Amino acid sequence: MKLSHIVPVAFATLSFLVACSDGTGAPPANGSDAGGGGNDAGAGNDAAATGDSGISVGDPAPISIDFSGKCAAFAACGGAGLVGAWDYTGVCLDDPFAGVKQQCPSTTVKDLKGTVRGRVTFTAVTVQRSSKVDFSATLSLPASCTAGQCAAVEKGLKGGFDSATCTAAAGGCDCTVSSSSSTSQTDGYSVQGTQVVIADGGKYDFCMNGGKMSYQPVGQSTDPKGYYELTRK
Repeated sequence: MKLSHIVPVAFATLSFLVACSDGTGAPPANGSDAGGGGNDAGAGNDAAATGDSGISVGDPAPISIDFSGKCAAFAACGGAGLVGAWDYTGVCLDDPFAGVKQQCPSTTVKDLKGTVRGRVTFTAVTVQRSSKVDFSATLSLPASCTAGQCAAVEKGLKGGFDSATCTAAAGGCDCTVSSSSSTSQTDGYSVQGTQVVIADGGKYDFCMNGGKMSYQPVGQSTDPKGYYELTRK
């Protein structure tokens, strides 16, 4: 349901690390690919455009994002009864820093935390998605990827996070990052077999099970791959 805004722009691959590894310490143009062309999550993130998500405190309740990658098994089954309001009650994602670790295998991530407060409301012809997301983590980046240029790394990270602070550590850099965003967006949709297809091109395999609905992004969706569960309000 084009819920790429359900997670911060921080989940884009931080390819600025490759640029830093050449020893120049210079991040790529525009600070970071996380803030540039690779930032579909941010470019499509109506949080910046629309501001307030319209979600009041405690309604719906915030939930923790599971980053273990050990998500529940999913099989698309479709089903009737989409119309109504649905709150997020489960989000399980793969490691958002997997791309960084592929580029720099010695990178470690700790204190990875994320919460989502979100609601999806279907009418017969439209779907409205409102959400608020908070995210934080600490990265230890090796000297082989940063050349000790922590100021440049920090500048690059600020292209993808609301806040980033890096300090020198063992020849590399320890960086603490965080982001917070909220959004509200309404689009047309259709149900095609076991898929919800959004007017903007997003496609989602889904399965109804009583008062719960689970889904996974498919195709070219910019949503992080994983397992999403909603419960009827």
